[in-house]
Amino acid sequence: RGSVQGIAVAAVKQMVTTYQTQPENVDIFFGPAAGSCCYQVQPDFKNEIEQKYHDLVFSMHDDALFFDNGMYNKIQLIELGVPASHINTEHNAC
Repeated sequence: RGSVQGIAVAAVKQMVTTYQTQPENVDIFFGPAAGSCCYQVQPDFKNEIEQKYHDLVFSMHDDALFFDNGMYNKIQLIELGVPASHINTEHNAC
């Protein structure tokens, strides 16, 4: 639920304010988190995510809905202005 509420964006905005920098100067490192292979959500959870992201962050496996939390956070950060090249997902294993 933190991702849906924009916690990653809020954290970067706080860093920008505190350290007088810009999002394009921030480096992000994602740690381990549940991925789309394992993070099963209820169908109504789709209502929490803007439709334009659905194809990027949701997948179906055996009639169950799964959510890619890392991808959703990455999308939000890129939209904030963090370059994709500054987002390290090497350790974002499920």
